[in-house]
Amino acid sequence: MPSSTDSAKHSHWSTLVLTSLQVGSRWWLVGILLCCFGVYAQTFRFDFVFDDHIQIEKHERIRSWDHWGKAFTEHIWAGIEEYPTSNYYRPVFRIWQTLNYSLFGLNPRGWHVLMVVVYLLSIVSFWKLAEKLLQDGVATVIAATVFAFHPTHVEAVAWLGCINDPLVVIFFSLSFLAYLKATSDTTTSGWTDFKYLALSVISLGLALLTKEFAVLLAPMMFLYEVLVRRQTCFNRGALLQIWSILRLFTFHWVVLGLYLLVHKLVIPQALIANPKLTLTTVLLTAPLIYLNYLKLLLWPLQLRAEYELGYVTSVSNPGFFLPLMGLLSLALFCGWRWRKNRLVLLLFLWLIGPLMPALFLWGFRENEFIHDRYLFLPSVAFACLIGLAGTWVSHLFLSKPNLQAPFSATAEPTDRAAFSVGRRAPGVSLFLLGCLGCWFLPLTLKALPVWANDVELYSEVLKYHPNNLFALQNLSVALRSLGRFAEEQTLMERLVSLEPGKLEYRYGLAGVYQRTGRYPQMLEQLRFLQNHEANFLNNGENCFMVGYALFMTKNPVEAIPYLNQATSLASSNPQYWYTLGETHVALHQTEEALRAYRKVLELVPQQEVVRRKINALESKPEITK
Repeated sequence: MPSSTDSAKHSHWSTLVLTSLQVGSRWWLVGILLCCFGVYAQTFRFDFVFDDHIQIEKHERIRSWDHWGKAFTEHIWAGIEEYPTSNYYRPVFRIWQTLNYSLFGLNPRGWHVLMVVVYLLSIVSFWKLAEKLLQDGVATVIAATVFAFHPTHVEAVAWLGCINDPLVVIFFSLSFLAYLKATSDTTTSGWTDFKYLALSVISLGLALLTKEFAVLLAPMMFLYEVLVRRQTCFNRGALLQIWSILRLFTFHWVVLGLYLLVHKLVIPQALIANPKLTLTTVLLTAPLIYLNYLKLLLWPLQLRAEYELGYVTSVSNPGFFLPLMGLLSLALFCGWRWRKNRLVLLLFLWLIGPLMPALFLWGFRENEFIHDRYLFLPSVAFACLIGLAGTWVSHLFLSKPNLQAPFSATAEPTDRAAFSVGRRAPGVSLFLLGCLGCWFLPLTLKALPVWANDVELYSEVLKYHPNNLFALQNLSVALRSLGRFAEEQTLMERLVSLEPGKLEYRYGLAGVYQRTGRYPQMLEQLRFLQNHEANFLNNGENCFMVGYALFMTKNPVEAIPYLNQATSLASSNPQYWYTLGETHVALHQTEEALRAYRKVLELVPQQEVVRRKINALESKPEITK
């Protein structure tokens, strides 16, 4: 039997824990931030990955503040030769990149440090938002834990190109909280504090200029006012009440309309990567997409940068009706819970709504339309739902009335059954937090190293999709930059075997054969290109590669015409002239070799090796004579 002293100590501990959970003590937030910083601090050693090479390393317009104004008049990749068009209008993102470049240049460590700082700020903003939405300390702590450590956030924190997502959450939370503050003293349509109205509208505008998904933020606030705050019922008077709520957000609608207008002017036509896709296929595939996103939220295993998911083209396909039945069942459940707590329905709508822009499948490569980063904003609603569920579970242990007394250190447990239940309540809450931590934290730690560099990133994709063309191509580029040419060769050979008619891969394979010294195989690929590309010999680089391959395979006579053509098309390239000189030497054509070498010196005077070759040729007897 435990002593009365032990019971009193246990009761005192229970009181402290339960109180801190119920009021959402800021110490819980501090603990979450410290743990999150410890988890994501390893990203400080990460390199630029994925599209960072285009958006940062190749983007000249982020290297000077002279171009900051253009961020508002052009798409984010304007000025990059490989991407003349884009679907993305994100001025805040461009300005953020310029700021980072002005501070850190091309040193990725500083970029990653600021990325983690912004993520921590997004956790703080989420905490404040959850406090207002959930009105419960236990739910807030549980929700913040889920949001901070959810494994799908790894992409949005470890990859610098995802800075938009935590920024959008920060701006949305600020806009939402300012709207609540400005309307806190009224139950009618109208704003009581216009400085908070201005803050709400400005924050919404910043969110819109950060990422396109923010177009749904104003409707999300409108739904909160309709479903939760006003408890609008669907009756005759509901339309008038909804109309008054619509007017409440007049300035928000104006900002949203202006943004859509400017977006249309800057990007008049969306970039279509998959024009053969039909609207019917998109609609039939939508339930499967939603189901996969929900699965990633609930069961975030095997995370990676690329997921391959096939299109659904028939109503009879299980990939259509099974996900649809699952989603309808979830919607019915939320509708049933709505009668007891309208916040549940609202959070369900907030969960599926921000994913709607991800259904624009025409803008994605074939079968490539699932990405972890698109779950960042929906995870706000998901975390709140988990917080509500955790509160419901913990409150099961507080179902008996009058359980406050047993939590006093001096109280006598006259009702031992009630006291036993009351003592377990803080333990239940902590147990739930521990379960969430044991579920999400190891998965997050496992997913993080994948984003350390391109080799790790694309190797992880190929573990699950060995024939993913995008991953094969990008991994081969990463291996080439590291000088791992033999491994690059294996990947390029697989690419050609998968897409034998794609000339781009043939060019890449010819190049890797050149780097590995397999010149007969190089020549074979070039011959294929020459036979299948009409203007192949109108390019100086192509002519040079054929001539070089012929020279290296001991066919200098055949190489001469190609090298002459290369120097004719690109007369300022010293490499072409040097190889032509070497070929003439192999044929003992001294005068022609001297002319080629002298051209090299004319272009690059400091080439002492070439000067010595000229001296050696000029000292020959036939030249002296």
